[in-house]
Amino acid sequence: MSGCRKSRANARAFVVAPYVIDANDRLAPAELHCCPYATDGHKCKIRKQQWRVRKTAVAHPLLVLWCMQHGRCFTIYPPGHVPYGRQRLAPIAPDGQPLGIDDSGTALWCSTLFDAALDAAYGDAWARECPGGTHLWWSSQWRRLARISSLLGVCPDLPQPLRDQLAEVLDVDGGLLNGLAADLRSGPGYQARGRAACAVLDTVDARWPTYCRLVEAGWMVGLWSRPMFPAGGGRRLIVTPFRTVSARGPPGEVAGRSSPTNLEPGDFTAMDPCLPLPATEVSDGYGQKSGDRD
Repeated sequence: MSGCRKSRANARAFVVAPYVIDANDRLAPAELHCCPYATDGHKCKIRKQQWRVRKTAVAHPLLVLWCMQHGRCFTIYPPGHVPYGRQRLAPIAPDGQPLGIDDSGTALWCSTLFDAALDAAYGDAWARECPGGTHLWWSSQWRRLARISSLLGVCPDLPQPLRDQLAEVLDVDGGLLNGLAADLRSGPGYQARGRAACAVLDTVDARWPTYCRLVEAGWMVGLWSRPMFPAGGGRRLIVTPFRTVSARGPPGEVAGRSSPTNLEPGDFTAMDPCLPLPATEVSDGYGQKSGDRD
């Protein structure tokens, strides 16, 4: 099954922080005092570079910062979004609060990346041709289904150790992912991919902290660079706040879980100081090629 695993490439740093209304009545993140490239012991000198407007996904301008010490710029993304994403990854507002609180099940995932899977599960194939044009093209749906299959650990081509790790990070039953991957190996159609994705989404909470789980999983399968989050009042950056306690056991056994640290809903700054950001993860993040944005 092609497209299940993206080639890994260097990408711009991926920093996530809540956007809230500031004194100028605009959505902005809190002040940041370090950059993702601070691995040489030199103190960062951060200044605002520009406000970048996205045509898709994020409805407000994104802040781009420049570190004069390290000569690099980086973008601050709001919770729920990823670089080059045409749709939000999870139903989370810019300040980190959940959206769609009155919905349940897969309905929580409407208007996210997973729209492609929700439609496919119901046999709703996007247009192969459309007089007047549309933003829902079949080629885009197929590519997104491939990425979703990898992200959720159901792509048959994923190595088994990686699938096991994804089960831990996503906090889902590894047996479920193995079974769905086996089903897709024998019947890899678009509807089967959509149903497999929905089966996983039915088992996870679309709210906190699933966004953190999803962005970590996306990094693991090479869809984007590893996300970093401000900590210590913006004076340091750390990676996604999950530690693997132990592997899941078979049904009926009490198993350890991959769990968040001391975070509360909407709080992306209270990171665990026991999780430092290794230098290799600052400077050599894996990411999606900028030209491949569907």
